[in-house]
Amino acid sequence: MTVRPRGSIFGALCVSLMTIFVLASCNRNRPSKPTIAVASSFAPAIASIDTVETIVSASGQLTAQIKAGAPIDAIIAAGSDEIDQLDQLGLIEPGSRVVLASNRLVVITPAPRTIASLADLKQFRRVVLADPQSAPLGRYSKQALEHGLVFDQIRDRIIFATNARQVVELVTRGEADAAIVYRSDAKGVSVAMEIDPNLHEPIVYVGAVVRNARFAKEALALLSQLRQNPERITSAGLMVERPATQSTH
Repeated sequence: MTVRPRGSIFGALCVSLMTIFVLASCNRNRPSKPTIAVASSFAPAIASIDTVETIVSASGQLTAQIKAGAPIDAIIAAGSDEIDQLDQLGLIEPGSRVVLASNRLVVITPAPRTIASLADLKQFRRVVLADPQSAPLGRYSKQALEHGLVFDQIRDRIIFATNARQVVELVTRGEADAAIVYRSDAKGVSVAMEIDPNLHEPIVYVGAVVRNARFAKEALALLSQLRQNPERITSAGLMVERPATQSTH
């Protein structure tokens, strides 16, 4: 019979207990339902679904997380460019891409006011836009201003915000005189004008499952559920019509 020193037995026991603790912690922290990355302006449409975990941010920041290997099962971005980038990197599950909704751009102000054109933004001292580098809203807004030959004229008055939600918050708090936001986000503020959609690329919300997602089946089911329930989309202030010029690949 082999007799082990008491210290060795105690050490082995400690290692065993630590292993059990680590394994239990891993199992406890392991997600039990899909994690969906959602553009901030689409978040209200998915907020009441308790079968998923959500990460809400600007679409550009969400795609960056997926590129970095974050454990995300699906993404709903406020533009097709963001999904294109992921697809080109082989990070999107083939056949899972779907257009879910569309939106419009409006100019908002803290108090009721009507303006006739984007050129009237020159009257305001502080104009808020979403950052074109991280948020599709910023890209659409800049396109509209450039097509309207206004962007360069108000460049020194522009304040860039991180995402659509922050743009509205700055106007609501009176820290800006005007802003361009999605129609669906124009709550608690005054809509001064609606922007001609021909001044920018079509605004679409595109969903897709991330390649090798842990909950790929459940994530795909969620995207299907959203597409088949237009009332959920419209109740969030979004539109369900899909611009004919937009490809879903």
